[in-house]
Order: sequence, then structure tokens, then C-alpha cells
Amino acid sequence: MTKKDKDKLIKRLYSGKYAKDTYAEIREYVRGESHKLWEGSCYGMSAVVALNRGKKIHARKYCKSKRGEPYTLRYLDLPENDKRVMSLINYYQLSQTYMQRKTIDCNKKTCSRLIKNAKKNRLQIFGFSHSSGDHEIVLKKYVKTKKGYVWISAYDPNGSKEEIYIKINKKTGKVKSSEYGNMYDCEFIDDFSIFDAIKINRK
Repeated sequence: MTKKDKDKLIKRLYSGKYAKDTYAEIREYVRGESHKLWEGSCYGMSAVVALNRGKKIHARKYCKSKRGEPYTLRYLDLPENDKRVMSLINYYQLSQTYMQRKTIDCNKKTCSRLIKNAKKNRLQIFGFSHSSGDHEIVLKKYVKTKKGYVWISAYDPNGSKEEIYIKINKKTGKVKSSEYGNMYDCEFIDDFSIFDAIKINRK
């Protein structure tokens, strides 16, 4: 993570009063974590994809591929090839600890909201637990309804392919996918306004 981004994140987290911690404690946390590899930064990668596609940040101005093309979902699968995009991902990954995210538990009552968002092509950051741990992906759009399940396409930071699909049981709100099996403790973010206070760049 670049020093410029480090200092910016520390300042914005502290000025936003996202935590009771002192400035020194936030600084120590960010500087201590920022040297680590991007591996395991699924939240940071998902946040960058969602915010960039939703025009909340402008990753194209921040970093470009070698061919001069803007970073898309496919390019963000390979952040180790560019220190600038790694810094961008880590910026949002490290914000996770202090930001009070407006998450919504995905259950029988709220899954209709998630499905409605997907039908409007409204991006959502989707977090869940599975048999091997916890993960975050970006829900993209509604695909189909079949045998009581709603299919939604998603971007998966872990995947080599650009899209995976999750299936939501309309009656129970339970979620599963071919890649992760049954998903539980699911939650989603469809309000990205919380990110405005720490936005890394502007037009």
C-alpha cells in the first residue's frame, strides 16, 4: 500500500469518527497491516469492484492495465501485477475494521429486497460463511427463477472466471452455490453511502 494512500486512509477513518480508537491506534493498525499481501482481501476487492461500477470511485483514473484499458472485473482478478491496484484494494480492505457498514442479514424476510435489487441490476456486496471460512462477493444481476430458486450472477474475487451464480430459496431465504455449497450467516450491503467519507478519489 502506498504511503499516500496509507496517510489518506488514517486521516479519513479518524476524521469520520468510525471508532473510539485514538489517531495513534488507527495509524498503528493501518501501517502494521498495509505491508501484507493482498491475499484474503476479498472484501477490499469486492468493494473496489462495486464502487467503481457504481461510479462511487474512479478506478480508471487511479490505475490502468498495461494496455491502457480501465480495470474491469477480470483485471481485478490479478492485482498482484500492479502495485497501484493493490494499494486501492488494500485501502478499502483495511477500512473494514473501523467502518460501521450498513449490512442487512439475508433471511426469509429480507431476501425479497436482495432479489428486487438484483432485478434492477443494483450491485450488492454479499458476505457469507461456508464450510471453509468466510467470504465476500459482489452480486450483479438477476438471471432466472427455476424450481423455487432465484439465480443471481456474481463476481467472485477468488475465481478465475468472471461470474459465478448463487441460488436463493424464495420460501426459506437460504442461499447456496456450486462453488461454496450452502451459505450461512449471509448479509449484504446495498447502501454504499457509508463509503463516501473515505472515498479515495473524486472526479
